[in-house]
Amino acid sequence: MKSIENVALPYFKVVLLGDYYKDYLQAVKRNFADRDKIYAEKTRNPILKNYFTKSEYFEIVTESFLNTPDTTQLAKTILAIELNRKAIEEVISATLIKCNQHLKNDSLTFYILPSTNGMKQMIQMMGGVSGLTAGSKQILLTIDPEVNSWKDALPAAVAHEFNHAYWTHTNLNSSYKWTLLRYLVFEGKADSFAQFLYPDAKSPWTTALNEKQKTELWDRIKPLLSSEDPYVLTEVMFGSQKYPLWGGYTIGYDIVQAAFKNQPDLLQKERTNMDAEKILGLSNYK
Repeated sequence: MKSIENVALPYFKVVLLGDYYKDYLQAVKRNFADRDKIYAEKTRNPILKNYFTKSEYFEIVTESFLNTPDTTQLAKTILAIELNRKAIEEVISATLIKCNQHLKNDSLTFYILPSTNGMKQMIQMMGGVSGLTAGSKQILLTIDPEVNSWKDALPAAVAHEFNHAYWTHTNLNSSYKWTLLRYLVFEGKADSFAQFLYPDAKSPWTTALNEKQKTELWDRIKPLLSSEDPYVLTEVMFGSQKYPLWGGYTIGYDIVQAAFKNQPDLLQKERTNMDAEKILGLSNYK
């Protein structure tokens, strides 16, 4: 098979991480009691060491590999991803061409992870695909081919993470402080960019709240906008016992959409690079 990564413009690379999980599965068969240790030695540590030690968001990537995966259906998922590699590459290639018409970021590497049993419900809610930006040139995609809509969900997921990678490449520096406001707008920009490219894409995390719920959540988090506490940021964005599921994503998307509603002529580059504080000022969130 002629690899798409050698002919597509812009250039990109796909790395399947399933072999690291195969090593884990083989070792666990011999010693299931030590599966946490085996997972760390066979999968988590080698992946982090081989690919992500220099990533801008290394700590976040590390956290994403903390939980030892259930072995149920894992081999089946890995095989399904391998069989769908060409389709995955084709979707990524087509999406990157669209993305680079508006934001320039070449030579990205996409790391494909198998969905594990413990995250299947969430992955299914997201259409079969979940993404994480490791840095300006690295994107992780977790895929569950058993979810029929995964091919439909993949373009918007790639576009979302591409926006993060572009922003990171052009804006992140060692003195940048992640506040709740900046996190809200960071995600809102990415979802808005994905929606711009794929208007029919379904992103349930951007519509997780009704108008009343958005008002209530905004009133609660407004005093926290300058917080840099990672726990607070995670709770608000993803949900917890205190905050609704995906509430922060919905608010962030709403802020960005409101800010640019009456400024349709602004280029995607201008929107993505605009400061979070300025975007908030342009929105109807006061």
